[in-house]
Parts: sequence; structure tokens; C-alpha cells
Amino acid sequence: EEERYKINDHIVQTIIMLEKLPFPDHLRLVPEIAGGHHEKMDGSGYPKRLTKEQMPATARMMAIADIFEALTAVDRPYKKGKN
Repeated sequence: EEERYKINDHIVQTIIMLEKLPFPDHLRLVPEIAGGHHEKMDGSGYPKRLTKEQMPATARMMAIADIFEALTAVDRPYKKGKN
């Protein structure tokens, strides 16, 4: 469980780091988009357990891309990628 917490914490650290950067107005959602790539449409993701309606479309796209990458990556030592 502690190991899972450490893995999941990278999202919180990403959001904290990105929120400190002076993004121009048109990039103001970058922390939310990058930090939302482990959210799930049904609200079971992390770190905020957002539902599809609560996530900006760009964060939903990032979450979909993250799942696709996780399923197809061949360089993960703990899980074989799918073809």
C-alpha cells in the first residue's frame, strides 16, 4: 500500500510543480490536464476522483492516451505490452 501511494504521488507532485509555473492564459489548464491523466471517466481515478463531466475534454484525452500507452508499451518491466 505504501508503494502504491508513492507511485500515485507523482500526480500530486506534477500538479504542485506545474501550478508554480507562470503559464500564459491560453495554457492555464496545463496543470489540470497533466495532473488528470490518471482520472477515470467513472470517477474511480486519482488524485481527485473526477467524473467525465468534471474533467475538461483535454484531460479526458490525456487519460485516454495514458491508458493506450500503458496497454501498448513494450518497455515496462512489470507488465508486457499488448500488440
